[in-house]
Amino acid sequence: MLSPAWARRAGAPIRRFIRIDPEPTPDDLAFVAEALTRCDDAGDALAAAITQDRAVTMKQFRTALADGIGAVPDAPEALRTFFNSIERRPDWVDDALMQRGDEVCRRGGLNGLDVLGSALLAGYRSSATTDLLARTGRLNGDGARRRVGETVKWWYECVQPGGMYRDGQGWQLTVHVRLMHAMINRHYTGSDDWSVEDWGLPINQADQSATYELFCIPANFVKHTAARIVPGGSGWLLQRGERE
Repeated sequence: MLSPAWARRAGAPIRRFIRIDPEPTPDDLAFVAEALTRCDDAGDALAAAITQDRAVTMKQFRTALADGIGAVPDAPEALRTFFNSIERRPDWVDDALMQRGDEVCRRGGLNGLDVLGSALLAGYRSSATTDLLARTGRLNGDGARRRVGETVKWWYECVQPGGMYRDGQGWQLTVHVRLMHAMINRHYTGSDDWSVEDWGLPINQADQSATYELFCIPANFVKHTAARIVPGGSGWLLQRGERE
């Protein structure tokens, strides 16, 4: 297991961008430790229905994903429950803020994608994710190139206009990845060479949260390179200027 000293050295380059004390408290550590054993309950239930109970087929899942649960004749309860839960829009969703974020991400252009790709590769320094990816073959040979390409494709679709609405490609790719993660979790959790006690679940809520932070790096890059986000033209622009 990596030492706290290694973690501090690895995180040193971004400490200057963090406005709070980066040292975790005992409560923070307890929260992360508990999150290492938590999974996506809704996704796990559907994965069990597909891989264990054989109550749901991938064809039924793909149909529901593309056309809605109503397009699946006599939809199994597990499939219906999953889609009813993910299609329920949270009250905290702010459409205007989401649109603004999309526009800013798109205006990052190739430079933004370069930063995103570097952030993704930096995340592979952690054995918490690379060990599992290596086991699945996603970091071996051409698998590594496909893995990075698929991740950038997912991010690209998420920030397209309407990408995270129900029929958007970003939303649908996210749901597909969610199921794939749940199925991988079930496969490796039941394996003799994976110790949940020592390593947590293969794909857990702590590592998921850390991954989300990686995708915030391009926004922080913009914020700390003397660029401001301002209204302009038909949307939002990145403008060189003094940092606030």
